[in-house]
Parts: sequence; C-alpha cells; structure tokens
Amino acid sequence: LLVLDVIFLTVGENLVSPSTLVLISRLAPQSRRGEYFGSYSAVSSFASPAVTLTGVYVLSIFSHRPLAVWTVVAILALSSVPLLLKGRKITLESGR
Repeated sequence: LLVLDVIFLTVGENLVSPSTLVLISRLAPQSRRGEYFGSYSAVSSFASPAVTLTGVYVLSIFSHRPLAVWTVVAILALSSVPLLLKGRKITLESGR
C-alpha cells in the first residue's frame, strides 16, 4: 500500500510540477524570473515537510475514519480546480 501511495504521489507531482514552472515563467517579467523561481522553490521546500507532518498528524488522529480523511482531501483537491483554471486563463491572456 505504501508503494502504491509513493507511485501515486510521484505521478501527481510529475504532472503538476512542469505546469507550475511554465506558469511562473510566463507570468514573471524577464528581469525577475530568477526571483520568482527562487521564491517558488523556497515556498515549496518549506511546505513539503510541513504538509507531510500535518498529514501524518491528521491520519494519526483519524486513522479509524479513513473515509472522512479522504473526503476532506477530495474536497480540498476539487476546490483547487478554480485556481488552476484561473491560472490557465491568466497564462493564455498573457500571450507568452
């Protein structure tokens, strides 16, 4: 089960990461791209362990109710769709 989880997370990261980097490169002014990429890297480097620790904590509390945990995860994932669509719209409008 853990192996499947790691595979699932890796595939998800490999799908999202290139899109995020393209969005940053299109939105950032040419003279400040390094700054934008550095900020993204700093935030994602900080967030990754924080999210892992939070996830482990939540699972330890709600381990007897996995459906509740995955329902919340699904709601959070679906709520990100409007943000992704907004980012796509901004990218298309920027014309780069």
